[in-house]
Amino acid sequence: YLGSIKPKQFDENKINDELILKRARHVITENARVLEAKKYILNKDIKSFGKLMNESHQSYAKDFEASTEDVDLIVAKSITSGAEGARFCVHLAESLGKDFAFKLAV
Repeated sequence: YLGSIKPKQFDENKINDELILKRARHVITENARVLEAKKYILNKDIKSFGKLMNESHQSYAKDFEASTEDVDLIVAKSITSGAEGARFCVHLAESLGKDFAFKLAV
């Protein structure tokens, strides 16, 4: 159901539970970003795609609350090192191990 809702249709005032609101907002906006990302990739618009990746990570970290300090550090370091955008998920960081994540970020 959430995948069919467009961000402009989403009325945050209808959800009283802050946690559910944040999760729903992430799912709805993430779905829209994925659809938009496809267009940017097909048009080879890396700057716009990178912006979406940054928005995706922020939503993942703030609304979905699934990021970690290590993941945030890798994303920040990627951007300051020249990446147009970055999104990294906790599960990948966990599977790579903390030492690997630290070496990537330093």
